[in-house]
Amino acid sequence: MNIENIELRWNLIGNGLKELNRSEILNLLNDYYNTDKKLKGIIKEYQLNLKPTQVVKAFPPFMTELKCPYDGARMLQKLPSRTFPEIMTRKEYCPKCGHKNMEMCRCDNCIEGEKSKRKKCRELIERTYSQENHEKILLSLLSLKDRLYLSALLRATLSEDAKEIKPIKLKENKLAPTKEMEKDILNYLIDRQIIKVAPDSPLEAFPEDSPNYPNTYYIYKVNYLINVQDENLDHEELLKRLEYPSAEEFLSAPEECLILWKEIAYQEVIEFLIYRMMQ
Repeated sequence: MNIENIELRWNLIGNGLKELNRSEILNLLNDYYNTDKKLKGIIKEYQLNLKPTQVVKAFPPFMTELKCPYDGARMLQKLPSRTFPEIMTRKEYCPKCGHKNMEMCRCDNCIEGEKSKRKKCRELIERTYSQENHEKILLSLLSLKDRLYLSALLRATLSEDAKEIKPIKLKENKLAPTKEMEKDILNYLIDRQIIKVAPDSPLEAFPEDSPNYPNTYYIYKVNYLINVQDENLDHEELLKRLEYPSAEEFLSAPEECLILWKEIAYQEVIEFLIYRMMQ
């Protein structure tokens, strides 16, 4: 390492080296990086009151060409250990605001920027999935398959206040015999617009790198709202009808029920087969 070409910040030198003048420190750095001298020998030669693990930490940082995105100050960087000279254990940092050139920087500016970003994302999600944009489906238009799938979903994931369908990944009860059928049920209800994404869904449910943000989302992570209405029923009564469909409705359509039963029975056989194979 060419010490002479590095622009050091002398005012930030560690306490253990402040007794040395600049010429001595430059010689020490040259001995450390460009000779085979042992660290213990360097400590003894320069009469440092430091442990071997403290020496590199006391070195002054050096100026980089990178500028802080917040205040324009030239960012600093710690000198590396010669054991791993290719690895900078600490990223560039700003001497004014403390910003670090890393994705998880927690400086005040980054925290405030993250808050502002999350606020904008929340507002966009709320506008995109506002209930005002939902055209509800009449209860009378639901098929038996619609009712069966929605009933299963409500029993597995309905929130305690009965206002929302919780994310599927948080479900407490089983939704379907297999993961494949679980996914099919969810996609079916979404495609039929029987359930809609809730505007208060967690931000993490919407991939930030999506070019179609926030219209792209993880179906197992968002909250859902029931998009069904009946003008003659209040919310509580409607919910009861949806969660516990009338048996008479299914008994009156035996052929359709047989098709549904075969579909469920097939998935249960697969579930049992997987279970036995795991034994």
